[in-house]
Amino acid sequence: MVLKLLAAAANRRRRARDLADVQGALEAFPERAATSLSIARVRARLRDVYAVQGQRLKTLVALFRQVPRPARG
Repeated sequence: MVLKLLAAAANRRRRARDLADVQGALEAFPERAATSLSIARVRARLRDVYAVQGQRLKTLVALFRQVPRPARG
């Protein structure tokens, strides 16, 4: 999912498709939405594992926030 997020930021023409794939991952694993797929965890993974920093990190997190989350319930 993180790779799809990176791809969405890198290519505007593919952005909608890549963000739809991210949404699909969130819908496939709703039990992880509050843990490993939370905004804070994804931000930490981008920063710590992929060494994304500064404005690029903010841009990626903003893209991730745009992805609709599955309804809780």
